[in-house]
Amino acid sequence: MKHWKATAVVLLALLSSATEAAQPRSRYFLMSDGDPRNDFVLALRDPRLIDEAIAIIRMPKDRRPHVSGIIDTSTAPYNRRWAFHYRPQTISFPEVSAEVCDAETSYVQEHLKDVGGHFLPGNRWCPWNQQVVREIGARQ
Repeated sequence: MKHWKATAVVLLALLSSATEAAQPRSRYFLMSDGDPRNDFVLALRDPRLIDEAIAIIRMPKDRRPHVSGIIDTSTAPYNRRWAFHYRPQTISFPEVSAEVCDAETSYVQEHLKDVGGHFLPGNRWCPWNQQVVREIGARQ
């Protein structure tokens, strides 16, 4: 019986390690409008979106799409400068978005209490002037 329990513990540890290894790691990208005061870091976990972000970086600046996604009004460890962040699973790179989700980063920060209501309905943020400009390491 003791041998069975020890084997079960080892199997559970291996399964736990395999599950952690299967979890996609985040990669971080800087989006900018050219003004460093508005620079914003986003995390991507989906390999398809990571590939898309890398392809965007290689595009001519005048052809790059902007970023769109749902924001949470809380600080993320990789983007501590701002009190909001994108939910990684909601990010997309559209060429065109509705004006109702467009706002500068600093404006969103100043009006966080209004996010989700008349300002950025549904918490969707799509700053038209900001684009993915480069991949960066995790910010701690």
